[in-house]
Amino acid sequence: MRIAMIGSGYVGLVSGACFSQFGIEVVCVDKNRDKIDGLNRGELPIFEPGLDTLMASNVAAGRLVFSTDLRSAVDKADAVFIAVGTPSRRGDGHADLLVGAHAAPGNTAVGRVYLVLGPVGGTVPLAQADAVFLGEAPLDWAGHSLDGAGDVNGDGLDDLFIAAPYNDEADSQAGAQYLVYGTPSGTIDLANADAKFLGEMIDDEAGMSVAGAGDVDGDGYDDLLVGSGYQDAGMTMSGAVYLILGGP
Repeated sequence: MRIAMIGSGYVGLVSGACFSQFGIEVVCVDKNRDKIDGLNRGELPIFEPGLDTLMASNVAAGRLVFSTDLRSAVDKADAVFIAVGTPSRRGDGHADLLVGAHAAPGNTAVGRVYLVLGPVGGTVPLAQADAVFLGEAPLDWAGHSLDGAGDVNGDGLDDLFIAAPYNDEADSQAGAQYLVYGTPSGTIDLANADAKFLGEMIDDEAGMSVAGAGDVDGDGYDDLLVGSGYQDAGMTMSGAVYLILGGP
């Protein structure tokens, strides 16, 4: 089995090393070339007791490798894990939070997503979130998966990527994903998102996982990943991962 671990920070690096210890081939991917170069020299960007020994033994066995080549890692993977952080949306140095509530409101499973701008401390009622995103229809599960998308359109502001894997617009439970630019506030209907992507066919559940991919093609615009676990193009329920390139 081969795993692509997207993001080589604390979560991605520790998880990747542990998976490789079980005999699984793991590629840890990161867009930070200096970090990847350091890892390939055996230099750890974090401290975790025993991680240095675990990483070194699995690198030597050929089960754990580090790369900036996202496309190659995903193409060769049987499973893709996403371990990237939520960026600061306002450039103020404080990371912000996205919270998905896919069963809301009232267990109708339309789905909602809450944006809370950092810094955050104490108890924060989501009713006081800085922005609320509303799903389109019952049983869509909007907010089941979500991520900070990076700067997809090159306007200097970080964007949001929100999925509704059971959306029926293209076909029954084909799925939909929404891209929201800039720093939104107030209540926003996802039907009015800046861009919308639809799954290909019935029961694809496209968007069961989504992630910002960083700038895969080096054009200055951040890119997106969409996971479709039940897509049947290869064989029954073989799944698919889609790469969407950013741009103005």
